[in-house]
Amino acid sequence: MPVSGSAPMRIYFWLGLAVAGLGVVQLLADRSADDAPVVLVAALACGASVALLPRALLWATLGVAVSVVSMVVVIEVPVFASFLAAMVASFTLALYAERRQALIGVAIVLATVVVVAVPEMRASSEGAFGLVYPVFYFGGSATIGWLSRQRAKYTQSLQDFAASLERERHQQAALAAAAERERLARDLHDVVSHGVSLMVVQAEAAREVIGARPEAAANALETIADTGRAAMEDLHRMLGVLRDESTDLGPLAVRMRAAGIDVRLQVDPAWHSWDEPVRAALFRVAQEAITNTLRHAEGASEVSIQASTAEGAAVLEVRDDGTGTTEESTGLGSGLSGLRDRIAALGGRLDAAKSDGGFAVRATVPLGRS
Repeated sequence: MPVSGSAPMRIYFWLGLAVAGLGVVQLLADRSADDAPVVLVAALACGASVALLPRALLWATLGVAVSVVSMVVVIEVPVFASFLAAMVASFTLALYAERRQALIGVAIVLATVVVVAVPEMRASSEGAFGLVYPVFYFGGSATIGWLSRQRAKYTQSLQDFAASLERERHQQAALAAAAERERLARDLHDVVSHGVSLMVVQAEAAREVIGARPEAAANALETIADTGRAAMEDLHRMLGVLRDESTDLGPLAVRMRAAGIDVRLQVDPAWHSWDEPVRAALFRVAQEAITNTLRHAEGASEVSIQASTAEGAAVLEVRDDGTGTTEESTGLGSGLSGLRDRIAALGGRLDAAKSDGGFAVRATVPLGRS
């Protein structure tokens, strides 16, 4: 785990400065003026080694070890700053060093502990217990560094996971956009090309018979007008689905009532919290079903529109009581069949069939997938 960033460099610089300052103060307080140059060099070398730990971990650790040995063994003053430097080195090794570097660094620190502690053990009555304190200090520093390293790794793994989720979300959004473009292209093809082709055929027929059979030409022109109006209605519905506000089922019910049909509307209170692609697809199904009722369901006087949830799925059901509505007349070849593909892309299902005394369209889409 490499050391990066300017903040760690500044921290180690100030730590090195503090170690050097403490070392100079304590050494000069305990030694004579004749030893001042040696004391100054040892303290500054120790501080510089600490400051260089982020840049050259092993060499700086070796510098700390040499400085500690120089202060304690050669100058014969147990300076607190030297032990502080060794603890910082132990912490840094555990936090940043790779496996090979860590093993070498641990060997250096252990050698330093032995060189410093063995003379003290011989001179005191504690014996081998004299090693306990250095091992505790340096081992504790290394343990804190290792725990900090594990925490940093865990945090990084969470960040990587969040980034991968974000990339996946963007990929899914791109796929959804591509699927939506394909759907729009298909709808435009169904609505525009069919209507325009029919109008072209009727216009050519009218041109051929306009002189000899004026009534046939008039019928062809009327067919052109009807086809154009139907195409415009289809285009208006399709473009309306692209607006978020048009996913409200209320206006659909109002238009049906204006046409003299009794409408029973039941909408789940959570309708507006459903995923937008789900609402848009179900709204489009409701539009198509209502249009088919107006056009093809003879004698229809009542329509029920129900949007609800069942077993984690959004359900839209449109029923009428008209007669004469068949699968062919409902436009399943170009209208509901295209919507079946759209519902299927969301993992759902669209069914349209005769029902008791009329016709029913039912769409089911799982929630939480789009």
